[in-house]
Amino acid sequence: MNFGPFQSFGSAATVREMPGLPTRIEVLRATERFCERSGVDALSLAAVARLMDVASAQVAAIFHDETSLLDAVLERHQARYERAWEERLPSVETARAALHLLVSTIAARTRDDDGGPAYVAICAQMCTSPRFSLTGRPATTTPAALKLIGKLMPHSLVPFPLIPARFERFALVMFGSIIAWHRQGQSRMPEAVLVEELVDCLSFLGLTAPSEEVRGVLDAHA
Repeated sequence: MNFGPFQSFGSAATVREMPGLPTRIEVLRATERFCERSGVDALSLAAVARLMDVASAQVAAIFHDETSLLDAVLERHQARYERAWEERLPSVETARAALHLLVSTIAARTRDDDGGPAYVAICAQMCTSPRFSLTGRPATTTPAALKLIGKLMPHSLVPFPLIPARFERFALVMFGSIIAWHRQGQSRMPEAVLVEELVDCLSFLGLTAPSEEVRGVLDAHA
């Protein structure tokens, strides 16, 4: 789904850590803290270096630009829940079950103290970012993501011209809703309720045919 319902996550993943340099995972964790605090559009290698109290060149020795840095952040977290997708997708038979798997595994990221909430917040921000759009990132076309999409597409009644717009809304609603729910703290609804209600919303965005009015406008502009 180019969902964010992602090629390589950047050559930085293959750079060997050198003595005196911050480690790759330290840079990723600092990036997550920075984005959660200041937003992805403010991200720069220099800003991450300042947060870590190291030279910009030390960060640049691991990641050559901000895009490769964000790609690595996405991959770090996505690799964790995609293992569950690979295990469970073969037995998924309905679109609702596929959406439930998607939403529940991403909602579970908010319980991961090692940057999980920051990951969901970063994805939500990227859905509207003028600098780092989630659409088209490698994270949206991994083998596991494509398998999940494959479970949904046979059930979708969305006409081709609307798929890009529906996808962008899908990702924004999913990530935005999960991080907003997480930030409500003790007053939030139970996670199981969030997941089922969000599956209802995403079923409409991802699967439901447009109204006759929308079809009419599409036909007029064909």
